[in-house]
Amino acid sequence: MKLQFIDTLGHVFRGAVAALLLGNLAAVAQAQQVQCPTNPGRFAPMADSARVLDRYTGLIWKRCSEGQTWNGSMCTGTATTHTHEAAMILAGQAPAGWRLPNVRELESLQDIGCVNPAIDRVAFPNTPHMEAFWTTTPFNYSNNQAWEVGFGAGGVGYANRSSANRVRLVRNVP
Repeated sequence: MKLQFIDTLGHVFRGAVAALLLGNLAAVAQAQQVQCPTNPGRFAPMADSARVLDRYTGLIWKRCSEGQTWNGSMCTGTATTHTHEAAMILAGQAPAGWRLPNVRELESLQDIGCVNPAIDRVAFPNTPHMEAFWTTTPFNYSNNQAWEVGFGAGGVGYANRSSANRVRLVRNVP
């Protein structure tokens, strides 16, 4: 069951959050009982294990949020926060090919079967779930805002570019 609710401002809510907004408590219970991760094996660790290949999209993702370090089995340290401009600069200074994802790419990491964080915890351990992550996608109705993706219960929204959000980098398969 893929339950989705879109509010009048265009915010998208999925899973248990959507069920709550729609007032369907049975759907909340069902959403919470979905296997986490919903698609085991979707993400394949790369040779260094610090990156994973998304077998559905063909993208390569860093397992750790920026500011964290891969220690061979998990992400350690604290994910750093950045304004949108600082996130774009950080991505531009990353090794060749790494970039900030667009909203659809980052949203594709959300797993409706997982909550707090709503992401595959094996592929992306210690993902901060209380803050959102920046995307490159501008918000069409305001030059001062950009799209962000949250991994608490899952969701997509927009924020002022001066807000402090997390960063996860992606790259295309070379």
